[in-house]
Amino acid sequence: MHEVIQKGMDSLTQRLGNDLKDEHSHILVPIEYIQGLCLIGNMKPDELCMLFVKICELIRSQCRSNLSRSSLSFIGGVISGLNKQIRLYQKWK
Repeated sequence: MHEVIQKGMDSLTQRLGNDLKDEHSHILVPIEYIQGLCLIGNMKPDELCMLFVKICELIRSQCRSNLSRSSLSFIGGVISGLNKQIRLYQKWK
């Protein structure tokens, strides 16, 4: 589970790294903080997914005007995929 989340967050940060820059190429969201969250090892998989859903929702709501349609769609897909993983994990428990 953690590997799947790591791959998803790597892809998300790469995509957002291109969109979330101002005219001086300053990143508007501290992406390295998001990447650092992937190192959390003591959380249960569903708790970790819920955390990333909240992060993605926050990025989407706060940076909507700076994101391309492609990135907004991508974030929506990430949120949807994580929510499915949460439901599957909770059924499995």
